Amino acid sequence: MSYRVITATLKARTAVHIGSGQGNDLTDALVRRDAQGRPFIPGTAIAGALRTLLTRLAPRLGHSLCKVLAEDKRERTTSCSCAVCHLFGDVNPSDKENADSRASRILVFNAYPISNMPQSLIRDGVGIARVTGAAARAGSVKFDLEVLPAGVEFELRMELRDPTGEDEQLLAVELAEWEAGRLWLGGNVARGLGAFSLENLQFKRFPLDTAEQVLAFLKSDEPWEQAQTQPGWLQQKTGMLSPTANHRDVPGVARGWVEISGTLQAEGPLLTNDTLVSGMTGFDHAPLLAQMGDWRRPVLTGAGLRGVLRSHAER
Repeated sequence: MSYRVITATLKARTAVHIGSGQGNDLTDALVRRDAQGRPFIPGTAIAGALRTLLTRLAPRLGHSLCKVLAEDKRERTTSCSCAVCHLFGDVNPSDKENADSRASRILVFNAYPISNMPQSLIRDGVGIARVTGAAARAGSVKFDLEVLPAGVEFELRMELRDPTGEDEQLLAVELAEWEAGRLWLGGNVARGLGAFSLENLQFKRFPLDTAEQVLAFLKSDEPWEQAQTQPGWLQQKTGMLSPTANHRDVPGVARGWVEISGTLQAEGPLLTNDTLVSGMTGFDHAPLLAQMGDWRRPVLTGAGLRGVLRSHAER
């Protein structure tokens, strides 16, 4: 028996909005904070992203479909015993006599910033009328939201309770996806927010085979700091897997990944407005800048690019 924990660093590649569902006089959508005012990423948000990704990946690794992907709506509401539900808990838990529902075997903790409290920013947006291509005139199309800047780092910690070898293998698969850069958390990810990198990933064990080890574990306020790192865990678990053609045509199951990159060259003056900076400096408009290392560089927001692409596609 052993205590098993995964630690890592979540580093934002773009601005991040982890919403609280509330606004104030400054912005329509505030970042989620704890009672001390510290921004954080709820463990439920991280676990939800993990489960969603694994639900799409597991069928391509030879596992059965989760009931949430079933074509029959009635079947989606029944108890499920797939590999994903074995790790994250039954998607439709039941208290019936013959039910085999179990709680999650993985505990995902809230992720807090590693360094000093990051300075938040305000991003604004406006709805565009599809016909005219100009700003829509409805009163609700002008909006803004609070974001944390690119580069902010969060401490990730997950604990495993009585996992099987298959549980660890599936978890390693999706963490490998995150390490490859396919990780988004929070709101407005389709508009360019919430892209993260997974860094410093470590899988650790704390043996609990003797009374002395159990006592040492119980006395430690941070047992994950005392646990022993298992080198090569991710490579070992993922190296034994190979994708299959199973369920490839089922909606919701992963089929592939496409990434398009390029360089945009402006042919004239360009402005992406930062309303917070313009309001503080007294200018009508100010360029939106992001901290990249020791430099601040101008940013083209994903929302702006997405809007242009959608407008052209609709034509």
